Amino acid sequence: MCCHCQARRRFVDDLEQDLISSRPNASAAIRKINEASWHANNVGKAFRQRLALLTAHYLLGLTEPPAPLVPSSMGSCYDMEKGLLNLSLKTKSMQRYIARELRVKSLPAWIARLQPHLEVIEVSGNPSLSLLPLEELCGMRALKEVRCKSCMRLSLPPPEIAEQGGEVVMTYLRRVRKDGKANQRMNLILIGSGEAGKTSVLRALMSEDSRAGKIDVEEGRTIGIDLHDWHPQGEEGLTFDVMDFGGQAVYGKSNQYFIVRRALYLLVWSVRRGEERDEQELRAMMSYWLRAIQARVPGASVMMVATHIDLAESSEALQQQCEEVKTCVKEELKKMLEDEDEMILPLHVLNDGVSFQVNCLRGDGIGELRKSVCGAAKSLLWWKELIPRAFLRLKEKVVESSRENPVIDIQQYISMVNAAEVDAKEMRIATTMLHEMGVLKYFGHKLETDGGGRDQGKYSVEDTVFIDPAWMIDVFKGVMRHDWRHLMDAFKDDSTRSKKLKKLLHLGIIDKDLFPYVWPQAGSDKAVALLQGCDLAHFLGAGPEAEQEEGKRELLCPGIIPTFVHQHKQAVYDKSSLCWSMEHEYNIFPAGFIDRLVVRSAAGHFDVDCSGTMAVMRGWGRMLVLSWRSDEDKHTLIAHTSTEQQMENLRKDLEALQAFFPGMRRRKGDEKSSGSTAVQVGIFTCGEQSGEAAREIEKRMKEIHRDKQAPLDLTCVVRANISQVSGNILLHVLCISTECLDQEGRLPADSAFFQLWNQLTASRAIVIPVVLTDYQEEVIAGPNRFNEWWPEGIQGMERYKIFHEYKQDEMSMRKLYETITMKLHQGRGSYEDLMDVTSQNALLCPDCFKKDLASGDAGDTESGSNSHRDMRGIQVSAHVARIENAAAFDLSKLKQMRQDSAIGLQVECSRHHKVSIREVLEFNSSVAPC
Repeated sequence: MCCHCQARRRFVDDLEQDLISSRPNASAAIRKINEASWHANNVGKAFRQRLALLTAHYLLGLTEPPAPLVPSSMGSCYDMEKGLLNLSLKTKSMQRYIARELRVKSLPAWIARLQPHLEVIEVSGNPSLSLLPLEELCGMRALKEVRCKSCMRLSLPPPEIAEQGGEVVMTYLRRVRKDGKANQRMNLILIGSGEAGKTSVLRALMSEDSRAGKIDVEEGRTIGIDLHDWHPQGEEGLTFDVMDFGGQAVYGKSNQYFIVRRALYLLVWSVRRGEERDEQELRAMMSYWLRAIQARVPGASVMMVATHIDLAESSEALQQQCEEVKTCVKEELKKMLEDEDEMILPLHVLNDGVSFQVNCLRGDGIGELRKSVCGAAKSLLWWKELIPRAFLRLKEKVVESSRENPVIDIQQYISMVNAAEVDAKEMRIATTMLHEMGVLKYFGHKLETDGGGRDQGKYSVEDTVFIDPAWMIDVFKGVMRHDWRHLMDAFKDDSTRSKKLKKLLHLGIIDKDLFPYVWPQAGSDKAVALLQGCDLAHFLGAGPEAEQEEGKRELLCPGIIPTFVHQHKQAVYDKSSLCWSMEHEYNIFPAGFIDRLVVRSAAGHFDVDCSGTMAVMRGWGRMLVLSWRSDEDKHTLIAHTSTEQQMENLRKDLEALQAFFPGMRRRKGDEKSSGSTAVQVGIFTCGEQSGEAAREIEKRMKEIHRDKQAPLDLTCVVRANISQVSGNILLHVLCISTECLDQEGRLPADSAFFQLWNQLTASRAIVIPVVLTDYQEEVIAGPNRFNEWWPEGIQGMERYKIFHEYKQDEMSMRKLYETITMKLHQGRGSYEDLMDVTSQNALLCPDCFKKDLASGDAGDTESGSNSHRDMRGIQVSAHVARIENAAAFDLSKLKQMRQDSAIGLQVECSRHHKVSIREVLEFNSSVAPC
């Protein structure tokens, strides 16, 4: 910013401070702002929009309307032609920024008396706005839209409605005004580490004598989430939908779908004997849960609860532990505030972080806790929220139906909507609201009364509505679990399924044969559909263009992959073809964020190769490489792509996930481009006839590709008389006709086509020979040269014997398209757009692995430190690496290598454990999934 702009900005800031301190009436405020706009330094020229915005916000913040009462007094904020009053803010923009004290906190009732009438009111991006005048807005007949996105303090309309646009907001407000009912049903969610006493706290709260019976450690442990209803005595009207979250970190990835906005959270921690207290563990636990809640529902209310208080040696020791927790909470909140801005509500920890102290067996402190929980629930923004009665009737019908059927099809749901008397145009609005409230889950893109045009496959989400949260939790438990021993025991005598289970545990790949065992009661088809709808699973190899269910064999669930798994199917080494790169740093990677990003990105590719810290995706000759790392509070995402389109798709996926995790903030980001993007298909010609065929092929391939609705474009170029192989083309189509031959039927050795052909075969490039009709009849069919159909002098054609006969009919063109896409997917040939991931293929040190497994580090969560990963890597010399590669690809040599002197050499890991190469290879072979 230049010195003049800085001076002007200071001038406007001074004007705002003057208005804040003096609080003049409407006419005096307008006079001051007008004088500023015509200041001798011409300050108003650069800041005209900001000054007009300041005028509008100041006037609308007055209890009494200005005279005359006309929108034109709002200056450029009012567009007479559109009937638009634009009060939107961008808190980081100099032109659309207003000091916090001068922003509109609530639209005044007199806004309805503005003449001429308004059609659109835009108040988006105002973090201070908390109230809209329902009666007055609904009474404005000309008003069509109220745009109020990113106004996080507004409860009417709620955010899930505001995000759907101004017209939806007005539809909702008018429905609430006509038939609204105060909602007195709230969520109570218990969070905390495993065995902290959450279930005991809940039982004590719900019991008449405020006591919880003793819970068996194994049978009473919460797996996933337990659901309950609670009607507190003496609190007429208040009802809690209670969710008791399992504390094991593995469940955090699926619990995200049940962290809701309309809830009070109890963060439960257990008192320990003095010598057992681990302060670092305590801080990590507090940080994990507070950040997890804030990432999903910014501004949530959290209450601290201390259990097992009888374990403290004295009341002083108990108070000391509670003070330590209070200090941890305050320090964590302070850190979180450093990353947040005005558009993110700060987390609200009740009682200033002081913990309620309870003994659930004796009932100590339960009465006080119960009273505080009910009082806190009634102070929440969502208590007695006005919701259309028709929406609440639909909710009741969904809950009633869920007792018999956990899943219903879209037609059943539409019948339910009609029975609840929800208007057809409000069906999507009501469904979105119930989806956000956790009553149901629907991931389809359209809700039309005819139900036409939807995917009816057995794994479809378009035609499926999930209505039973308990069933959904069971589905998540099938894959997100802390103990797989029951399946290990079941398959110990079944070598085939045992191997598939090993693949599941190490690579996160679930074979179709295991579906009935993973979900024995849930129904595997709908279970898979739910996982795909939640972005937790993706079918490998099927690709987005797969049309047949039988092609879907292996389901990738990245959330299962342990963080210590670093192996990839293919070591890649050339980064030159990845022309686009991105590096973003975030304040947090919420549990499940990386897994969902991998799944969403995989949906736009054909093949996925995933480990605990990297994912490589390929499709149509393109590649996307994602890697991630977490070091204390620094969380970094790195991406490399072949094309700008892939990078744009990745940006959209990140935007969608950040909308799901609104408290997740990007601290900084960097994007670069280098080199030129490779063309997927080069069509080479020699002569007019082959040129016409090439142009037809180019046209038809693009048309078919568009019809497939593939997520990545197909690029084709037609080249004539090119003698040099271009390294910027992935697949080469050679259009071969008799035009390229001389009078003796030979391809001249000095011709450009001859040289190009030989260069392609010599470099083992990806080549598809397309033979035109004249060549096929005269050179191949006539002399019966099907085995050696190519011209004399062309070398290395043993790999390219199969040719495609050129025909313009639909079947022939589609066959050529399938051949092209198959070869692009497989990447057969010399061109490999691959990059170095040798660090991902490092061998594991047996001693480090066992030590980490014993300490629990091997199952570290995404938000934890990755420092232990690099410490287990064995630094192997070049000749040892060759031995390893030979062992991997030629097992017949393993016995011979065991006698080799090199196999007995000792190597050292970065933790200085010394071990022989034989032991390293045998250990890594034992933990490898296949």
